[in-house]
Amino acid sequence: MRDPNLRAFFDPANIAVIGASAETTRAGGRVLAALSAAGYPGKVFPVNPNQTEIAGLACYASIAAIPDQVELAVLCVPASAVPDVMRQCGAAGVKGAVVFADGFRDPALRAQFDAALKDAKAASGLRIIGPNTVGIRNSHSRAYPTFSSAAESSPLPGPVATIGQSGGLSGVYGVTALRRRGLGPYCVIDTGNEFDTDISDLLDYLADEDGVTVISVIMEGARDGRRLMAAARKAKANGKTVVFLKTGRSVAALDQVATHTGALVGSAAMFDAGMRAAGAVVARDETELMDAVVLHAFGKVPKGRRLGAVSPSGGYAILTLDAVERFGMEMPPATVDPTAEQRAEVKLGVWGNPFDMSSTISSGPRGLETSLLWMASQPNVDAILLWQAAILDTPGAQPRVFAALQEMLRHTDKPVFGCGLCTPEFQAKLREIGVLWFEEPTRLVRALSVVAPEGEPAPPPAPAKHAPSQHKIISGAAARAALAGLPHVASVVVGDAAAALKAMADLGTDKAILKVESERIAHKTELGLVSSPLGASDIQDEVARLLAIRATTEDPTAPLILQPFVKGTELAIGAFTDPVFGPCVMVALGGIFLEVLRDTVFAPAPVTEDDARSMILRLRAVAVLRGARGRPPADIAAAARALADLSLFIAANGDKYAEIDVNPLIVRAEGQGAVGVDAVLVERG
Repeated sequence: MRDPNLRAFFDPANIAVIGASAETTRAGGRVLAALSAAGYPGKVFPVNPNQTEIAGLACYASIAAIPDQVELAVLCVPASAVPDVMRQCGAAGVKGAVVFADGFRDPALRAQFDAALKDAKAASGLRIIGPNTVGIRNSHSRAYPTFSSAAESSPLPGPVATIGQSGGLSGVYGVTALRRRGLGPYCVIDTGNEFDTDISDLLDYLADEDGVTVISVIMEGARDGRRLMAAARKAKANGKTVVFLKTGRSVAALDQVATHTGALVGSAAMFDAGMRAAGAVVARDETELMDAVVLHAFGKVPKGRRLGAVSPSGGYAILTLDAVERFGMEMPPATVDPTAEQRAEVKLGVWGNPFDMSSTISSGPRGLETSLLWMASQPNVDAILLWQAAILDTPGAQPRVFAALQEMLRHTDKPVFGCGLCTPEFQAKLREIGVLWFEEPTRLVRALSVVAPEGEPAPPPAPAKHAPSQHKIISGAAARAALAGLPHVASVVVGDAAAALKAMADLGTDKAILKVESERIAHKTELGLVSSPLGASDIQDEVARLLAIRATTEDPTAPLILQPFVKGTELAIGAFTDPVFGPCVMVALGGIFLEVLRDTVFAPAPVTEDDARSMILRLRAVAVLRGARGRPPADIAAAARALADLSLFIAANGDKYAEIDVNPLIVRAEGQGAVGVDAVLVERG
């Protein structure tokens, strides 16, 4: 449930500006100017003990001297004065405060701030935004408690709410960039250092705001990923789209990692997985952010990833095909043939998808209309793209193209997009009839790939360098016992060649693997302590070799085990506790290629079997599992069950284990199951 005191940040009945000034070069003067320029309808109370009137408004010596009950206070005072002023706000019953000041890196001053905030909360439930914020711009309520210059231009109200941890970025992409795309902000909020109110709080509040359809979030990170996910899910359930841009995407993996899983996870990869799991859209850069916001705000998100393109140029068609493959979109072949009349109207057209109509001029008087209508008739297309090169950068051809698009829109409910150089005025005119325009084909296809359903995740970042783990590592029989709920390949301890041959006979296998199993020996494969698949005739020599190498290691009495050789596709499944999202799982292409190919998918735990299957199908190597080059399809359902079971285990035991690896997980042919070969658990210190 959202805190009612947060309303003071969005729709305050009145605002006190503490540290008000007549000088617009000072923060206190800029806030007063911003409120005036925005047309804020509520009462404004300047507070400055050295003035009696500022900008025609009565000025008060302190917050306590104001006769009305103040809802929102804007603190335009130095950092050293902030704690005392916050206590005064609490005593006066103020509900919200915006704190501009920076300088709280000083431990003593930070301690004073925290103590004052605690007192103010106890007195009035005071919530603060900041410190180190540029403030709030709300075009809906006209409340502009900010020193940003954005208030100097007329606010253009709109349906997009932007929350950012950087005032500069949120101002650019929450106001100016929107205006250039024909949109306006509902509100823009800079959370600053988030000593109190954070993005999760504000997202949860905005999830209930009727005038908001899209929420744009620009952030470096979150303290509590699960709470952020809950707020995003709430917004999604209320019919709002949340688009996240996480900046600072360098790897920040777990401390003291010891397994493949820990080495692979990074804050950006886990953030993306968590937000996608919550139903949000994840942008990888500012271009994707803006395009995703615009597509959702105008309601032009295709229902699928299948595109149909009409082009007067083979070059544009090739660019489109390249972009479709690069960004995981589809361009299916046309299934509806052109009629004789249509062929006559576009004599030089190459009927296919993309459809090369030769040129707008040579295609005939009805060529453009016919081409667009034919593409709109294809039932296996989710969006229609029209390329027009530079012909619309001058007014001459604009009326004809506008009329053709208008006609097509009467015959289809699929989103329609244009691409090429075009005057801003004509782009605005096209937006009025529901056609969004992009200048580059690749950018348009990329934008659609971000918002269309079933998008492919971005590749995970490269691993960071980590210090050696000081945690206790559990492997071998102890690991298999801990993970008894997961399927494991049979493992038999053998002391000599005779015992190994008997084990092969008992297991009914003609091929086996021998290995030395020890928690104290890392990189067993590199040391030669794991054999290749062996027949019975190879056992005696291999046992002698392994025992000789074992004698030179730091664990010369480690057990020698035999496992039956299992054929199948190698995956790796893992679990870990992320510092932001808590228990999580991952799946990857397994075996020795795990850290080389880095084909991984992450998700917060627990996951259902359906979720786990979806994770597996998002691997870039999924074609291998589905059966490539004559291989039988793998038992993806069994792999999904194993991943889901592991997710339940880490969700229940995240307080005990920091990381878990099952690598490889051998996925047999369809219907034959999946088994883990090696498992490692890392206990929490």
